[in-house]
Amino acid sequence: HAVNASLRKDLKFSVKDDFAPVSLVTSQPLILVVNPKLNVTNLAQLIAMVKAAPGKYTFGSAGVGTSAHMAAELLKVKSGVNIVHVPYKGSGPMLIDLIGGQIDMAFDYAPTALPQIKGGRLKALAVTGAKRSDFAPELPAMAEVIPGFRVTAWQGMFAPAKTPQPVMDRLNAEIQAVMRLPEVAARMRELGAEPVGNARDEFVKFVGSEIDQWADIIKVNSIQAD
Repeated sequence: HAVNASLRKDLKFSVKDDFAPVSLVTSQPLILVVNPKLNVTNLAQLIAMVKAAPGKYTFGSAGVGTSAHMAAELLKVKSGVNIVHVPYKGSGPMLIDLIGGQIDMAFDYAPTALPQIKGGRLKALAVTGAKRSDFAPELPAMAEVIPGFRVTAWQGMFAPAKTPQPVMDRLNAEIQAVMRLPEVAARMRELGAEPVGNARDEFVKFVGSEIDQWADIIKVNSIQAD
């Protein structure tokens, strides 16, 4: 939603004007993973290695405009590295090539990345949230090395822009209540996501910041949709 506001020129609707944010539902950090053959043990080492050979190293993603793609584009801007994007049609084929050494690194989601990390087929260097994650507290946050770095794959609820205020208020209250249920929160964390359920004004501010951040990254890196 936030990326499409700048990436897609063919939209038949306005991301900003045609939707009314209701609530952020979940927020899911990604994991920066590399092929073990790179022989790096932390993010600082990776950045130094990549800077020493601009354009040599590659990163994969599940497709142009995905959270995994945009996380790497943000890394390029904030750390000054030159890495080459290799887009795939989904996370599955991307991981196969990463494990096989056809590409060097990627950002991926916890449910698919963690089994490969635990099996020794991939090496995890950091998570992309603003702080360390509950599902892998031993992994540093990217922001510990690159101040201000934050990327999450988030899920939120929106309504049509002219939805009556009482309906919006009811939807928001119900989402907050559901996300506070212990069994719901526990299940979300099992899946690598943080349950949120926040106030509408908080979600409005968050969506605006996401749209602005990705608009800047898309412009600076000249990213185009497939």
